[in-house]
Amino acid sequence: MAPQTGSTEKEAKPISAFPQHLTWEEIKIHNGRGQSQQQWLVIDRNVYDVSTFSKQHPGGSRVISHYAGQDATDAFVAFHNDKALVRKYLKSLLIGELAPDQPSFESNKKKSLLEDFRELRCTIEKMGLLKPNYTFFFMIFLHLLVLDIASWLMIWYFGISLVPFLVGMAFFTIAQIQMGWFQHDLGHCSVFRKPKWNRLLQIIVINVLKGLPASWWNHLHNQHHAKPNCFRKDPDLNMHPLLFSLGKTLSVELGKKKKKFMPYNYQHKYFILLAPLALVPFFQLSIFYFAIKRKKWLELLLVVSFNIRVCLMYVPLMGFSNFMVYYWMSRYLESTWFIWVSQMNHIPMNIDYDKNKDWVSTQLHATCNVNQSLFNDWFTGHLNFQIEHHLFPTMPRHNYWKAAPLVKALCDKHGIEYKSKTLLRAFVDILHSLKESGEHWLEAYLAEKLREAWAGGAGRGLTHPLYTWGDTGQGGCLWRRSSRRMVLLQGDGDWAAGDQKQDQKQNRDPDPDPVVASSALWSHRCFTWEEIAQRSGRGPPPQDRWLVIDRKVYDISHFYRRHPGGARLLSSHAGQDVTDAFVAFHVDKLLVNKYLKPLLIGELAPDQPSIEPTKNKMLVKDFRELRASVEKMGLLKPNKLFFFLHLAHILLLDTAAWLVLFYFGTSLMPFIVSLVMLSTSQVQASWLQHDLGHLSVFKKTKWNHLLHKFVMCHLIGASAKWWTLLHSRHHAKPNCFQKDPDIDMHPFLFTLGKKFSVELGIKKKKYMPYNHQHKYFFITLPPLLFPTYFHCHTFYIAYTKRYWVDLAWMLTFYIRFFFTYGSLLEIKSLLAYYFIFRMLESSWFVWVSQMNHIPMDIYYDKNLDWVSTQLQATCNVEQSLFNDWFTGHLNFQIEHHLFPTMPRHNYWKVAPLVKSLCAKHGIEYQCKPLLTAFADIVHSLKNSGELWLDAYLHK
Repeated sequence: MAPQTGSTEKEAKPISAFPQHLTWEEIKIHNGRGQSQQQWLVIDRNVYDVSTFSKQHPGGSRVISHYAGQDATDAFVAFHNDKALVRKYLKSLLIGELAPDQPSFESNKKKSLLEDFRELRCTIEKMGLLKPNYTFFFMIFLHLLVLDIASWLMIWYFGISLVPFLVGMAFFTIAQIQMGWFQHDLGHCSVFRKPKWNRLLQIIVINVLKGLPASWWNHLHNQHHAKPNCFRKDPDLNMHPLLFSLGKTLSVELGKKKKKFMPYNYQHKYFILLAPLALVPFFQLSIFYFAIKRKKWLELLLVVSFNIRVCLMYVPLMGFSNFMVYYWMSRYLESTWFIWVSQMNHIPMNIDYDKNKDWVSTQLHATCNVNQSLFNDWFTGHLNFQIEHHLFPTMPRHNYWKAAPLVKALCDKHGIEYKSKTLLRAFVDILHSLKESGEHWLEAYLAEKLREAWAGGAGRGLTHPLYTWGDTGQGGCLWRRSSRRMVLLQGDGDWAAGDQKQDQKQNRDPDPDPVVASSALWSHRCFTWEEIAQRSGRGPPPQDRWLVIDRKVYDISHFYRRHPGGARLLSSHAGQDVTDAFVAFHVDKLLVNKYLKPLLIGELAPDQPSIEPTKNKMLVKDFRELRASVEKMGLLKPNKLFFFLHLAHILLLDTAAWLVLFYFGTSLMPFIVSLVMLSTSQVQASWLQHDLGHLSVFKKTKWNHLLHKFVMCHLIGASAKWWTLLHSRHHAKPNCFQKDPDIDMHPFLFTLGKKFSVELGIKKKKYMPYNHQHKYFFITLPPLLFPTYFHCHTFYIAYTKRYWVDLAWMLTFYIRFFFTYGSLLEIKSLLAYYFIFRMLESSWFVWVSQMNHIPMDIYYDKNLDWVSTQLQATCNVEQSLFNDWFTGHLNFQIEHHLFPTMPRHNYWKVAPLVKSLCAKHGIEYQCKPLLTAFADIVHSLKNSGELWLDAYLHK
């Protein structure tokens, strides 16, 4: 017993030798900065001096330094499994304890939240959720070894032709990424109860099987867990500011300093290619630098052994050059997979400096979850449960789902948001976050630039595509026209606080939303219809463009060129009221209204009518009531099953066209049947992309745009944005010459409409023999529109407007087509096949798309109301199952033009209501058989040609 007593007294000696009672103020001073550079931290009210020990800390020196001057109790408990062992090492570092009058928690930390969290951790420990399931991890280890071996066997057995090469590369990439997730478990000591076994197997997995040093990974990753999303403490943010600008605070700070290492306002675009590409060389250089600097010779030797092993396995099978392609492409794919998964939970969250918050708040403000599924769990290595992983780093991943409900209940109790989203939503949020950060940087950057110009007297009259200077009467005003924000700048002030200063000078409360300040500056301005009509973009400079929505006047002079629907769409409405057009085109009006606020310059004067004199007031009123009824009836809500089946039948036809040639050969009959199937597939794909372009397939705009690119670019081979530019203008002003691109064939190919035909004849213009246009129509426009004009125009627009994403998608169509059919047909037959199916598709499309418009009134824009504009330019074709399918429901052209975002399967439901509205106001509602509609195209062309000839010869 004596030795035990002596030992106990010896161990207890440091406590009695340091009876210091310290305050939080004294501890905060010893944070490793300043003259003394001492590092103290607190664990369970005990104060430790880690100034010397931090460099010997197994988890890395910086992870301890990040908590210097702070309470580290919860971080200590979270990181260490064997706390009894660790506390033995802590005893020699003990220098005192908190004074009795000092609280156990720092003042900036939530006491009740931490108490509840510590109770939750005790509950989790009692539930056994920190104990690993060895079978689970054995199966994980086994499946990644199988994948690693399968990648080699694929090349060894099948050779290095294209398919085995790609499959082997896929296996190798998956094996490497799954090894990354498994070594992550080992690095967190969550596979075995004893740390030494975790460390040993981690060295085997990450060093020998993956080619990275374990100590390098632990050094970086522990820092990330200690202070996630804290700039200068989380190494995952080291890409700021050299590659990306992250977070609102850091982006604004970077902009105010006028630093521009990269074009951050485009970072959401170059992230997709640059981030994975930059990570590969960075990791390779970083690991060798780290291993040599820290003298990790054994780990460096194991990393070299990995590279030797891989070379010896693959080089004899494929040669050195093919191996380099195989290896580095695998690394790039692995890097891409890793980047998207590891950043989806962090980049969209709050990024700032370390604010020394409590453990729970620090982790929850920097992390979010992704919904659980078997695929998501495997694909992300259970990092879809990022919240639970960050709160309990040593918890085995197979238990995250069990702890999730308990964590969510804790968050609900304390009013903390527990974010969980779909996998695709998480990926998209990375880009959205980067885009917003880039906008914040650009705004601050330009504000500082223009502030200097303003201070120097050169600011007035200074212009920028995104910003406009104005004068509030008391200082400068920097107004961003196209975004959610407006920044006010006083002559002697700071740009970020300008809006609050202006509010104070006007004796009103500062508005948290700068957009409201923008509106307030202009709210006193009232306009008449005459003033607005003069701002149509025509006439002598400055050619302002104004428009009216719900009596509010907006200046779109700068914004219209950046309008997503195209510049000409807005220009065609300049100087007019666009309330009904605005409602018709936009699904998410609340979102669009946010972008409208910076453009607001005033409103209609009280004595001005809400509707222009040229428009039918009663008709407009009744139509708006009809639209409200349509919305209440749910007729604007899509039936996803309908569109899924439609897409499925398109893909089946597309596949069947190839299978016919593959199975039956390339004789005449299979050739013709395949042509018909592919042409049908292409036309039906055109109708589906038409629905997607009108945002009528999904409730959310982004999903319509995404699938629109797939269908239009990949399945059809044309640019989705090119189609949107043209078709939106057609809907805005149908059959209005010089505003509707669908009638641009006048007068070079055809003369259209009574008015224009007579006008052309009087001017003695004859580009074509128009009196015979109803005859040559059959052999010109229908068969040649797609193979000639559309092919050239879509590539021209995509290139000149830099639609690189569309262009890349379009190329995938041609690669797919020539790859699949090129193996079955000779080059001459292949080209013949391609142009014949394009001609068939073009004929089908032209007859259907023109049957509702060419026979109707064609004239200049008369600025009529929305209903009159659409009904004078459109007509219907009788309903039948065949007509609906053959025309893509464009036989209901009237309903489609009145409600462009309505899903087509609901047209027949709204048709009686529209017909009743027309009858009430004496407007003709035209509906005819399909063949009559086709014949009317020819009759209309014949009549126009005769009117032209009469005017040409006799007037």
